[in-house]
Amino acid sequence: MNYSIPITAFHADFLTKSIKEWTSYKKKARSTLDYWDSIGENPLTPQASARVHNCGSWLHFRNWVNLDESKLLKADFCHKDKICPACAGRRAMKQVKKVFGQLQSNPDLLEGYWYYTVLTVKHSIEEDFMTVFNRLQKGIKGINQAIRNEARGKPTDNYFAQFDGIMYSIEETYTKNGWNIHVNMLCHSTKPLLGLIKKPKKDNKKRVSYWHPDAVEIWKNLTDSINVSISPINVKDDESLLSDLSEIFKYSLKFQDLSADKMLIAYRCLYKRRLLGSMGTLRALKTDVDLNSPDEEDLKKENELITDTHQRCSTNNIRFTGYHRLGKQYKNGYIIFEALPYDEDNPPKRTYKRIWE
Repeated sequence: MNYSIPITAFHADFLTKSIKEWTSYKKKARSTLDYWDSIGENPLTPQASARVHNCGSWLHFRNWVNLDESKLLKADFCHKDKICPACAGRRAMKQVKKVFGQLQSNPDLLEGYWYYTVLTVKHSIEEDFMTVFNRLQKGIKGINQAIRNEARGKPTDNYFAQFDGIMYSIEETYTKNGWNIHVNMLCHSTKPLLGLIKKPKKDNKKRVSYWHPDAVEIWKNLTDSINVSISPINVKDDESLLSDLSEIFKYSLKFQDLSADKMLIAYRCLYKRRLLGSMGTLRALKTDVDLNSPDEEDLKKENELITDTHQRCSTNNIRFTGYHRLGKQYKNGYIIFEALPYDEDNPPKRTYKRIWE
């Protein structure tokens, strides 16, 4: 194997940043598992624990040399995104790309008016996770029922029934006021929302947010909470849309804010629960993703010089080592890797072909 293939400065910087992130991810996941084991409260089976412990033990990166573009193609993901920050981040990224592609491929769907809505339920330090979570679930179910009634021709005074379709993700974190659980919604309406009132803009917020008295009243009736934020989305601007989708479908748990004790509570409560959903006309959009599936835009890159980088992490200590391969990508991701020059002291290396891996 050729270990001396040169790589671009761009790819070297990307690898340095990626390995640093993966080292941080693995340390967080392993320290959490070690703590759970130390107190005898690990809810995972030994097999599942081993998968989380070894998540990212091999990584496959690709650099398109002339495009100055690099990305992670594959890894041995553990798929435990309620514990593993690496899998959570990968899933969120894939979901954003999938929804973005579905919207872009359906021009009719982009018509109308789109809104990014955040609904938060009240919480306090005295309330446990499930009390706050169930309060939010009740509110989501109430909105879903209102949209269904509206579609069936049954009049409703629920403000959120103005949306004919909604996709959402639930986000959880822990603050000084207890469990903060809220829902991020991508909402579509055939008519603009009227009478929105602008909220005071916070210094650290770029987004302009609005509220409406009727929305607050409905949310209070459903959850006894009044925190409603509605922001218009420009779906015709790709960069803006991607930014909004990233906010809506970002990973559910803020791992950096949760201690191992809090993660244990969250995992037990969220086990086998879906934190994504859709309503109304957006039910046809799917957010389920394969963490190792190739992106469509990558398959379309033809006659491009590529560098493949394979990294492997040692089992016990978190230290990555790897090598590079040079090749050229043709139609549908078809790759021909470069053979090593003939050397009498070493057996000749044969040029070989491999379909997208």
